[in-house]
Amino acid sequence: MNTLQRWFWSSKAVGYIVRWRLRWFQKKFGYNDWQCIPIQHKPYIVPMIDRIEHNVLGGGTIVEVGCGRGDIIGNIAYSGKKIGIDMRRENVEAARYFSKDTTFREGSFANVDFGEIECLIMVNFIHGISGEELQKEMRRILSCNEVRMVVFDVLTDIEGTEYKYTHNGAFLLGG
Repeated sequence: MNTLQRWFWSSKAVGYIVRWRLRWFQKKFGYNDWQCIPIQHKPYIVPMIDRIEHNVLGGGTIVEVGCGRGDIIGNIAYSGKKIGIDMRRENVEAARYFSKDTTFREGSFANVDFGEIECLIMVNFIHGISGEELQKEMRRILSCNEVRMVVFDVLTDIEGTEYKYTHNGAFLLGG
């Protein structure tokens, strides 16, 4: 995200409009309060977007599995193809409202078969999946796709959260 975009999204008027719109989506799609927080108030999202934008080379497809309403993939400035995949139809419908330059599909890991993937993103939802199951899915994805970069979040302390599992990148990616 560039400086102008950060300024725009942090302005009070835009913040009010975004919060109102997110509350409308909360009612329409049954989102919880956390899902309605603007991305600027989720401290991991903007740095993640910046890092992805800095490291993607272009030419391939950026894919986010478990994209929710598209907060991450929908805000990445990328001239190539961006695809968000989520298991909930409601999330896919909502994501289409927020991001017009991203393709959103209903699906799961099994639907990740794009050949060349510039960046594969998996955030939050993976902590509800055991390490063994997630490693199995990663092996399948990596066996049928050429993936240049994998981005996922690491939680070291899940106590007091809804998450069951922490993950280790070396284990998930086989070293």
